[in-house]
Amino acid sequence: MGARQSRHRAAKSGHSSSLAGHGHGGHQAKTGGSKSITELKIKSTDSTALSDPGFGADEDENQDVALATTLLPGLSPCYLAGLFDGHGPEGRAVAALIKERILLTLGVSSNTNAATLKKCFTELDSACVGIDVDSGVSATVLFFDENDRRLIIANVGDTKAVLGRGIHQPRVLQLSEDHYPAVEQERLRIVEAGGRVAAAVDVQLGEIGVMRVWKGDEGRPGLPLSRSIGDSLAKEVGVTSDPHITEMKLEAQDRFLIIGTGGVWKVLTPQEAVDLVANQHDAKQAAKKVIDEAKRRWEQLWQGENTSVLVVVFPGP
Repeated sequence: MGARQSRHRAAKSGHSSSLAGHGHGGHQAKTGGSKSITELKIKSTDSTALSDPGFGADEDENQDVALATTLLPGLSPCYLAGLFDGHGPEGRAVAALIKERILLTLGVSSNTNAATLKKCFTELDSACVGIDVDSGVSATVLFFDENDRRLIIANVGDTKAVLGRGIHQPRVLQLSEDHYPAVEQERLRIVEAGGRVAAAVDVQLGEIGVMRVWKGDEGRPGLPLSRSIGDSLAKEVGVTSDPHITEMKLEAQDRFLIIGTGGVWKVLTPQEAVDLVANQHDAKQAAKKVIDEAKRRWEQLWQGENTSVLVVVFPGP
């Protein structure tokens, strides 16, 4: 999350960096220099994760951590990837721990399914207890079996995942679910657990900003998410690590997936991001295009936020 705001331009603007390098694959048969991702024949899964710490921020202020597509050992070919958007004083530590432990925790196999991913999220949440009660992550994880084109997306929070569907002018298919306290079913769960959902209150201005989760009349935790990994104080009042799951078999026209942290989606619509990616030649170029455009828009606002994207290009057609 790592939001930053400034009324004046900082002397140093944030720079883009690789979160996790390139994933396996990426071998492409380009039949023409002008062809885009949706038109090229892609031989194997390719991905790139890139990040910008935000306008006026340094890299050590970036709480986003990514796992670019990882070819799972003993499986041919199955991939795991994820993007973890940290928040709170130790948000980056939580995100780094999840990246470090997810492969071992999931115990991945070709039989990975919704149940195993849900169990994984629960175990990762437990592993974060003790880091900091007010720190956690919004997380989106994907599992992709290349042979049968089976894709599973599991997410908590608002690290949105969108699929680009179509060869010409691809349209958006959102595969994740945004988890906010203002959503009625989320609010009811929190209230039933003894939590309170309300905006922050300023003495002079009254209620300001988005709905947040509070423990009774305490001024904590003030979490703007209804689901996350970590955030053990918020877990006492109905916030959960139970992920939303989407499982599907990709169609031939499903060419790429974009996973972005809040820094992307606060300045780009899903369709704008899909259009940017569709006009590039590979995952690396596409990820850079998204980050550069998001960065440009943040700078126009003289504001900044940790901004990260993971672009996954699927084999085909």
